[in-house]
Amino acid sequence: MKEQEVCCKDIFYFEAANHNVRVKIGQEIFACRENISKLAGVLEEYGFYPVHRGYLVNLDHIKLVGSKEIILDNGDKLPVSRRRYSDLKIRHIQWRFENANE
Repeated sequence: MKEQEVCCKDIFYFEAANHNVRVKIGQEIFACRENISKLAGVLEEYGFYPVHRGYLVNLDHIKLVGSKEIILDNGDKLPVSRRRYSDLKIRHIQWRFENANE
């Protein structure tokens, strides 16, 4: 498998799938052998948030936060867990405010 460098801002989300993680970049999906909770710990400072047990989303790409799902700026819809909804709203607003000039 060929390794490729990717900028965090280009990643829309990570999705747990069996023992792999799918990475959505643009219109493409790549697979990597990694644990999604490890990724969450490493990528939190880069604006990634675990919206659901199996999803880690780039806060830069969230267009709309709903109580059951989010809509990304590419049109993808992902589930939001009930227990993370309130914190997600706050974290998304904070992230947008902190990174408004980028």
